[in-house]
Amino acid sequence: MNGMCTFDPASLHALAAEIFKLVSSSCGTSSEEWVEWLRVPLNCAVTSGNEDLVTRLLDTGGDVNRLDHLGRSTTLISAGADVNDRDPAEGCYPLHAAVRRGCDRVVADLLAAGAAPNNTDGEGISPLFLACHQGDESSVKNLLAAGAEFTFESCAGYVVIASEVFPNAEINVATQLGHVGVIKAFLEHGVDASSQACPASGWTALHQAALDNQAEAVEVLLEAGADADVESLPGSPCYDTPLLAAAESMSNEALRVLLRNGADPNKPDDNGSMPLHLAAHEQTPGVMEVVDLLLRWGASETAVNKHGNTPAEVFQRLAIHRPDATEERAGALVLLARAPADRAWRRRGWVVMLRARSETERIAAQRRGLFKFRRRSKHRRARVSQTGS
Repeated sequence: MNGMCTFDPASLHALAAEIFKLVSSSCGTSSEEWVEWLRVPLNCAVTSGNEDLVTRLLDTGGDVNRLDHLGRSTTLISAGADVNDRDPAEGCYPLHAAVRRGCDRVVADLLAAGAAPNNTDGEGISPLFLACHQGDESSVKNLLAAGAEFTFESCAGYVVIASEVFPNAEINVATQLGHVGVIKAFLEHGVDASSQACPASGWTALHQAALDNQAEAVEVLLEAGADADVESLPGSPCYDTPLLAAAESMSNEALRVLLRNGADPNKPDDNGSMPLHLAAHEQTPGVMEVVDLLLRWGASETAVNKHGNTPAEVFQRLAIHRPDATEERAGALVLLARAPADRAWRRRGWVVMLRARSETERIAAQRRGLFKFRRRSKHRRARVSQTGS
């Protein structure tokens, strides 16, 4: 019809059955070639949900552990697939593959069938670590519920709680980190918000969130009890406090959250450098806003580092190395020079505001008192009128 060939589905099924019988009878079912030959039709049968064909292919010598498709996990598991079978080529387990592909339902199926949640791949990475980096909140919750160790360290030495905000070279994550839902899942499971991302340095999740300007992650960690002024270990090459990390990386939003939650703007690092000094070292776009924020929250523009330099002197000393930052540097130097006067104006503004508020409250109180007096007078006149009558 219309130049197109048509086929009878029943005839096709009958033909397929005959071909299947012919091929299976002429090949040894135990041969490696036969198992590999069956891999493609077995994949197709699983994908289409044809459980009868899956069973026939398995009975004929197909191997469910050779499948590369995770779309029908229940069918595969019921057919006897080994949920802890390690791929010799990739070095990973089905659970790793499911997490990597974002198949959270398959993750749940595998765990229910007995998949070990703490198996690691060839690079020492656990499924939980992968789920953290992918922002897969559902899989993280399922893995934790199945007993995944949330203090597990990868081969790079980073603890899982901080993997949510700590990029790991082995996994080579290309997406933006800072999945707040996953962080909350960890915290709800009982993970300490102050857990160290790298025990060797004392670097915490809060440090990394501040460095990456992940303001919402900073907020969540602080609300869960993380110390805004937590310090890394003495002698560590890492920033001493989250605020120092935010200041040098121009993480303005994270900086604002930290300051609003009580971070000390005058807490120095091992070299005696304050957040203002570190901002001066960078002189990149956004440094004016960082300097302004720090000054507004009480940072000292006269503090000196171990070399005896103030923040303004650091700006000037490094000017030769950053000739392109002229406008930003000039603006920051103006803010530092005007800091004493600006503080005085801010204090005066607070005094005026407090006085105005006091006056407003006094007038409001007088009005309330006058209203009550008028009400009492009205009631008194009413009683006198009733008595007189």
